[in-house]
Amino acid sequence: MRPIRIDARQALAAVVTTVIIQMPAFAGLDAQPEGKGSSISGFDSGMRDKTLASWLRTALLENGQKNVREAAFLFNSCFGGGMLDDIDAALGGQVPWVGGAASRHNQYAIGQNSPAENVVLKRPEVFVDAQPMGFWTRALVPLMEERDATVFGAVSGAATADRVASGAKREADIDKALAAAKVDVPFGPAQVLPEDVQFVAKNGGDAMKMDCKDCGKRYVVIWAGNTDRLRAYDDVAGMLDVLRTNWPGDPANVVFKIFYGDGVQKVTGKLAPPNAENRLPAEWGAVPAKRSLLQKYLEQELPAMIGPEDQFFLYVTDHGSWYVRDDQPKQVDPGGAGALLPISIDPETYAAAWFDPGNQATLTLDYLGLAQATSVYLNDHLIGTLPPDTNASPTQPATWTVTVDESDLLLENLLRIEAVSDPFTVTATDFEIGQIGRDPPGVVDEPAGATLVMAAAAIAAGIAQRRRVLPSSRTGSRGA
Repeated sequence: MRPIRIDARQALAAVVTTVIIQMPAFAGLDAQPEGKGSSISGFDSGMRDKTLASWLRTALLENGQKNVREAAFLFNSCFGGGMLDDIDAALGGQVPWVGGAASRHNQYAIGQNSPAENVVLKRPEVFVDAQPMGFWTRALVPLMEERDATVFGAVSGAATADRVASGAKREADIDKALAAAKVDVPFGPAQVLPEDVQFVAKNGGDAMKMDCKDCGKRYVVIWAGNTDRLRAYDDVAGMLDVLRTNWPGDPANVVFKIFYGDGVQKVTGKLAPPNAENRLPAEWGAVPAKRSLLQKYLEQELPAMIGPEDQFFLYVTDHGSWYVRDDQPKQVDPGGAGALLPISIDPETYAAAWFDPGNQATLTLDYLGLAQATSVYLNDHLIGTLPPDTNASPTQPATWTVTVDESDLLLENLLRIEAVSDPFTVTATDFEIGQIGRDPPGVVDEPAGATLVMAAAAIAAGIAQRRRVLPSSRTGSRGA
């Protein structure tokens, strides 16, 4: 990255905004502003909130009417709260449902690492556990184990049971670790804030019971897209346990569909051990977390099975991303200043990108009628050249995507596209912050090969020694 440029006006705006973003927001669902959205990762490619919501509408509605008794949507992912408003809009008031998320639409979520993973990652000890989970999932699963619990009661209760939540009575070592996790961003130092747990019930969904005795079947979809940490496996295992055991009828009437990483390994990526113990349990019947497979299941397979007396659960444990999109066409006339397009980034989202050095921000432009190449600037820095529109159809926009260096970003950004000799139209502007991991900051430099080998061996040994234990019966450092 290039050296950070500090703008005094940006710094002042951030100081004012920081007062707002640190206010507890655990008492419900924070509305996501128009034009901004969230997405979750996949093994091949991720999916955005509106896309997933559309698939769920097809799965749970028939001819515009509900074809399910009730539903729950649970997101342990960064920016997960932003998935819920689009689901609400897609279901159109027809389905009783409960929603929960570890964090707001513009906020990262926090998870634990295994001791072996921490050989490389070097997080504070409070973020390490022999059986790591997302803090929110770890708090949620025991609450869902109560036989007479409502799903909403469990989800809302997690707002205070989550050890890193803004609504919790956090231990001193948690607050100390959060305060120490800082990174310098262009508007000054930023630190990890407690999770603002989100929860909501609509259309009578607050009555949805964990041990529904009058339900037909319980259909469960589990999604873990980027499984680069062991906590994805423990998150899924804990949720499988509670959704299978807390069912009053025939266990055969609980139908799971698990989309997990590559469909084979518990951990993928740099920290995956080359060991048979890294294999997913065969009884899971997991398939790769590919968006095409999820779309097929939700739009074709599930509608043929689910019925008006059945429950539906969607649980996601994943990395997430945040985007802002403007679909208002902008005419670029010759001889003028060109297209001037503002892009606003929420302060906490902006800080999350700096916390995670592995994310990759991108800018995408859709445009029509550009006869000659032109330059594109972000905050007066040249980021690329927009090529001519070569599409044969005058109504089919060309698309151009470029990776954005985070050192070019501010809270309030100005995108400028130079005018050329003929008019053309920018039909859409799309900026995405990139996948954010659920780790607190403090990543050391990329480890050398020997370090990676040592860490992989430690992970393999750790997995081989671990036994499956229900989250409620675990002892020691338990994360929330």
